[in-house]
Amino acid sequence: MADDTKRRALRLAPDTGTAGAPSRNQGRAGKGRRAPRFQIKRPEGTLIQAVSELVMSAGGVGPAGELVDRSKSQMARYTDEAAPDHMPVNVVRTLERIVGRPVVTRFLAASCGHALVPVNAGAADDPIGVDVARLAADFAKFFEDYQTAITDQVSPGEVDPREAGMLRVRLHEMLGSVGLLLRDLDEIQNPEAFGQNSDVRNQMSEGVL
Repeated sequence: MADDTKRRALRLAPDTGTAGAPSRNQGRAGKGRRAPRFQIKRPEGTLIQAVSELVMSAGGVGPAGELVDRSKSQMARYTDEAAPDHMPVNVVRTLERIVGRPVVTRFLAASCGHALVPVNAGAADDPIGVDVARLAADFAKFFEDYQTAITDQVSPGEVDPREAGMLRVRLHEMLGSVGLLLRDLDEIQNPEAFGQNSDVRNQMSEGVL
């Protein structure tokens, strides 16, 4: 009789690996697993955030690693601010060429007080009105983020470091739009010279010069 009762209890117990006792995995249920470090959002306006954005723009740590012959774990370390590894310049150059945006180079230039101006962007052929509208939209985003920063409840009337990083990203976008608009104005003022310069820039981008 006692044996029958024990067998019934075992049949009713959940399949946990140990009769009647919660398994290790079951005990962790509900607590939630931490996201991998490379998926954690980095502080805006920082070098590690720029590197992370570049990697994600190239498809993530796995696909980006395949593009530059690096392992997934190595790419993850490049985006981990706690790791001693830093992404080499040649890897940055390759990924930026593939994604078509100087994500890390633009941050480095801005940190030294300089701005990048695109000389051979696909959008450079857009009419001047389109480029003006793009710049206006970028400015509107910047102004909206600024208003949000100075009216929040954490630091009203001030811009905190996190918000400064966010505004820096918006300014980078505006600088790119300014560069395209400058090309439009150069072409209007001196179309012949602009055409010759465009040929030279195209050859440079293709590695001819």
